[in-house]
Parts: sequence; structure tokens; C-alpha cells
Amino acid sequence: VDRNHIPYINFFLVFYFILILTVNFNLTLIKSEKLIYYRCITIYYMIIDSSTLILLAKSGLLDLFIKDKNLKITDKVKEESTIAKDNFDVKLISQRIKEKKIQIKRVSDKSLYHKLIKEFNLGKGESESIALAFKENEVLLSDDKKAINTCKILNIKFTTALNILVKLYRNKTIDNEKAKIILKKLKKYWRYSEDLIKKVEEDLK
Repeated sequence: VDRNHIPYINFFLVFYFILILTVNFNLTLIKSEKLIYYRCITIYYMIIDSSTLILLAKSGLLDLFIKDKNLKITDKVKEESTIAKDNFDVKLISQRIKEKKIQIKRVSDKSLYHKLIKEFNLGKGESESIALAFKENEVLLSDDKKAINTCKILNIKFTTALNILVKLYRNKTIDNEKAKIILKKLKKYWRYSEDLIKKVEEDLK
């Protein structure tokens, strides 16, 4: 090998080594996130359905999450999530609506809403939320299995309460002890699969 070419060879070897490390790191990241994590939760605006709104309030995630997020709900979601007036979570949701930390958005075009109820057998709150997310091209925050499957069919970005928990932990908004307490409450109030819970527990270590 010509000695004049040695610096160029060394440069390309170093570049190749860095490239391999970067690719391996990204592949590892994708493998660890593909089960439940969606980068869409970094988006500022998000639409939430009634079941997950109540879940966030009950678990203590709501106020932690809306510090840097703007949540939108529909009329039906407001109705469903504030019906039990004496509950603490209902009072919290009502107060955040009054403070405009949770905004009410009206679904003007009801055609998709009615179609979702009829063809996908969804509830009114979920149907309005999906219709709004579809129309405004925004992320839906939902833990409802039917709603999530519908989002996949309609190509709507979505995330879940478990995603929010892990994101807050990774951002150091909450520590490990606080994250475990919230996870325990999420398990209490929602029907998550054991595989999903195990995955989250691993990511909270």
C-alpha cells in the first residue's frame, strides 16, 4: 500500500466503525421501542378520549403530563368524564377544563363519527375523539383496544398512558419510585396484558 494513502485508509476505517456503531445503536433503540412506544408523544397538541383522561386523573399522571402539553377533548368526552360529580378525578378534570389546560373541541362533521359507532362498534366518546384526530391530523391518546385498532386502520397516530409514564420517567420528570407508584395505579384501573406490564417494568429500571 502506498504510504501516502494510509491517512485516507485510516479515515475511512474510523468513519466505517462510527457508522456501524450508530446503526447498531439505532436498531437497538427501535427494538426496545417497537412494542408500545411512539415518538408522537413529543407533539404539543394531543386529543384524548374519556377512559384515558379518567385514567390519567386517577393515576396522578394528568397534571404531570399537561405541564407541557395541550390536551383536547370533544363534547362527548367531557360529558362522559365529568358525570360523577363527587369523584376526585372528576373534580380535577373539571378544574383543568375551567383553567383551559384541557380544551373542548366540537366535531362539526358527524359522518365519520356515526360510521365509527356503526361499523367499528365504538363508544360515543371514542368515536368523537377518533373523528377529531382524523380531521385535524393529530395524535390520539387512548388505551381502549378497539380505539387503538381503529387508529391503525385509519392511519391515525396514537399513544397510551403507559407510553406517557415511561416518557416522563425517561425525561426525568419523575423518579423510579414515583413511576412505580403510578404504574401500580394504572394496573389497578386498567386491563393491561402481562407482557405489556413486564415491558414497562423493564423500561422503568
